[in-house]
Amino acid sequence: ALLDQSSHAWLALAADGYLAAVSIVAGDAASTAHAVAACRATVDAARRGESRPPVLAMTLQALTWACMEAGELSEAGAAAEEALELMRCAGLSVWQSRIGANAAHVAIRAGDLDAAWRHAERAAEVANGTGDTWIAVAATQLLAQIAALRGELRSARDLSLTLLDTIADVETLAGVHRDVAKYALLDGDLQIAK
Repeated sequence: ALLDQSSHAWLALAADGYLAAVSIVAGDAASTAHAVAACRATVDAARRGESRPPVLAMTLQALTWACMEAGELSEAGAAAEEALELMRCAGLSVWQSRIGANAAHVAIRAGDLDAAWRHAERAAEVANGTGDTWIAVAATQLLAQIAALRGELRSARDLSLTLLDTIADVETLAGVHRDVAKYALLDGDLQIAK
């Protein structure tokens, strides 16, 4: 553990899981395998230590990321679902939206666009309700991506357009304009694409 276990045991477990997940080097099987093993160990430690549900959910969230990167989508999906349920039971809606967005990513990678849509839609709804603009934007971008993957390009463009009034920073706004143009162009609407 990287943090003092005596005074911040709950934080140490969550931090260890997150640090393991972010230690993955893209394309490096060894770092990915190490991260998955470390995240599994933090989940096991949280279960053994009878951690509060939000702590267990946070360690499961890290396991979701690591397993998704490792291509272990079944385990990633199960970890995300368990984390979502724990946060629902704890009434922590901010975390529900964040974990829900990640569950949508797992479902996209697994090719289950219906589940991805449900998770992204719920994440956007919860994020909008809690004022979590960053996740509301990310979840709406996920919905646009899912619509595009389904071949619903006009819907993808329209979802992206809804973000223009929400986004304040220039870099993200430029990305949304790029997405709108891309979906419009793919749909054959050159007027909107321009």
